[in-house]
Amino acid sequence: MRWQLTLFLVCQVTILQEQFRRNPFPSKYELSALAHRIGKNKRVVQVWFQVHLLLLTFRVLLLGRTNTIATSNYNTQ
Repeated sequence: MRWQLTLFLVCQVTILQEQFRRNPFPSKYELSALAHRIGKNKRVVQVWFQVHLLLLTFRVLLLGRTNTIATSNYNTQ
């Protein structure tokens, strides 16, 4: 089974990043509301949060970055 690539609009990513800054561990109800707000499936939003938590963990543990939640892209600074 092949995975489907999901593309996000800039406005959708902005909303997801803002929510991630506020709460990187949203409840299932918050995920549903956020998915509805940006017009994506709840599972797509859940995976987006999982990936960004892994990126945050990678940055903190391996790169020693503590201000990574505030960054908006994947570039190391």
